[in-house]
Amino acid sequence: MLPPIRLLLVLVLGGALVGGVVGTSGCETLNPPLRNPIPLTRASIDRGSAIYAERCAVCHGESGRGDGPAAPGLNPRPADLRVHLAAGHSDAQLFDWISNGYPDSAMPAFRSDLRDEDRWNVLNYIRSAFTVAVQVPS
Repeated sequence: MLPPIRLLLVLVLGGALVGGVVGTSGCETLNPPLRNPIPLTRASIDRGSAIYAERCAVCHGESGRGDGPAAPGLNPRPADLRVHLAAGHSDAQLFDWISNGYPDSAMPAFRSDLRDEDRWNVLNYIRSAFTVAVQVPS
């Protein structure tokens, strides 16, 4: 029989390992990845463009490069949205940043200011306006 402290350690570590495995697989099964429910239409892009111009361009700039008029005074500088799109961030990740802000930055949370639909419209606009085509070297 194991001494009580070792038994406790085995139970805690074993439980954490099993809980992590079960928790991870359970989360993936119970919570499928969040997908944009708003179709990529001209109306969605136009609505997203208007919101972007009003709320986002001051920091991210008209071209999404992080060079808006407020950018020089921010540390860290606003993200270059083209880089985040090229990095392959999912709709779920981008929607989370729009909704909840970005940690340790000046990026505000828009969850309480914009309806879900409008945050998705902004994402549709960002994807349509700032996605950089990847050039394949010849």
